[in-house]
Amino acid sequence: MTNAVKYTREGGLTLTVDGAIEEEYAKFYFEVEDTGIGIKEEDLSKIFERFERIEVEKNRNIEGTGLGMSITLQLLKLMDSKLNVDSVYGKGSKFSFELVQKVIDKEPIGDLEERIKNLSMQYSYDATFIASDARLLVVDDNMMNRKVFSSLLKETKVKIEEAESGMECLDMIKDTHYDIIFLDHMMPEMDGIETLHRIKKMSDHACQNVPIVALTANAISGAKEMYLKEGFEEFLSKPINPERLEQMIVRLLPKNLVQYGADSGYKRTNVVSESIEELPIVDGIDWNYGFLHFPTKELLKETVTDFYKAITVEANKLEQFFGTDWEQYRIKVHSMKSSANMIGAIVLGGMAKVLENASANTDIQTIESLHPIFIKEWLSYTDKLKDFVLTGNLEIKEAKEIEDENVILAYLEMLRIATDEQDMDEMDRVMALLEEFTYSKEMQAGIEELSSLIVNMDCDQAIEKIGELAEQLRSNGNGRREE
Repeated sequence: MTNAVKYTREGGLTLTVDGAIEEEYAKFYFEVEDTGIGIKEEDLSKIFERFERIEVEKNRNIEGTGLGMSITLQLLKLMDSKLNVDSVYGKGSKFSFELVQKVIDKEPIGDLEERIKNLSMQYSYDATFIASDARLLVVDDNMMNRKVFSSLLKETKVKIEEAESGMECLDMIKDTHYDIIFLDHMMPEMDGIETLHRIKKMSDHACQNVPIVALTANAISGAKEMYLKEGFEEFLSKPINPERLEQMIVRLLPKNLVQYGADSGYKRTNVVSESIEELPIVDGIDWNYGFLHFPTKELLKETVTDFYKAITVEANKLEQFFGTDWEQYRIKVHSMKSSANMIGAIVLGGMAKVLENASANTDIQTIESLHPIFIKEWLSYTDKLKDFVLTGNLEIKEAKEIEDENVILAYLEMLRIATDEQDMDEMDRVMALLEEFTYSKEMQAGIEELSSLIVNMDCDQAIEKIGELAEQLRSNGNGRREE
């Protein structure tokens, strides 16, 4: 449809969706027809070649089919389908495809549009409790997930501590009592289920009989039964719905820790209707979906900024696992899927989901075909989100020239200490100070990489990068911006 608009100067375009049930299968037919410039017969094959534009000179002011067409072809191939094209040069084109899906439940969904409308427009409720004496532990290797989890419960005054791995969780519960433990399923080295089993086997720790909730981005049919069978008290799907999270906490906390009353909570307004118009249109981002997981516009903006800063680091990590360790690849792309879905990049999250399933089934052919497209699309969000992050989110400050490089060295040492101690607030504060200055091109690239590592709580690599930047300043003093 995007391409139809680009190449149609007069007339219009029509989207047709049809289908039929045949025994145990549903056949869906999709068609996009336009009255655009059409395609010459000898050029038809070119639309299936990556990134090649048709009649470049004639259409040099129009963006090419780019990644969109390539992604379409790959996804159709993965679903045993193909793209059909009929075109008459000068009159228009028709693109169509058919999908066949097995019916697993014949119960009608009902008015889906009305359900979606109610989900977003009725998103308003009171956080009617505080639990200032309650202590929770959230275990997740994705820093962005942990940060959002803590922010969602800020108004309830619950004390929240964080662990980024199963092993760290086991260490923390030895001497500290938590009233509820939220444990992510998909983590490297030791996943959530293995961590749960080891907790159950530990005879001496401070969290005996404490309810443990599974966190998962794979809320598929039968997931709840599987987690309960493994020994979890409950399970919570990601991205997290704030209302469900609070209701679960109230249900699982000891009653003496929960206080109710008019002054105990705050009113969550309908951020969708109030704020959606204020945000710029960003290709690939559905703000309506993103808003469903955040109580305030400010928290959504902060999370999008964290996502933006970690884009390159996350892509590099996935590239490292490609072809060398498919299990770690699966865990990393699962984390990337969760981050994308959280901010409303649902198509990007869908691509990550395909890769996650393929790696789980060791479907190397699918991974090899989709991986390079996913990486390019993932990295494209650096440009897509740049204006939003720099102008629509952060306070713009005039960059400072470096007058004394010892100041930068001092900040780097402060950041090293904060990172070594995993003091997140101090890490963010000092990183923001470093970002106020202008640097040489090489130094600026290093500062941006360091910022991504800090956002992603990759402490070991961050400390290593801090050392590299400090050495760079000491050896040739090239922190100042080149004229």
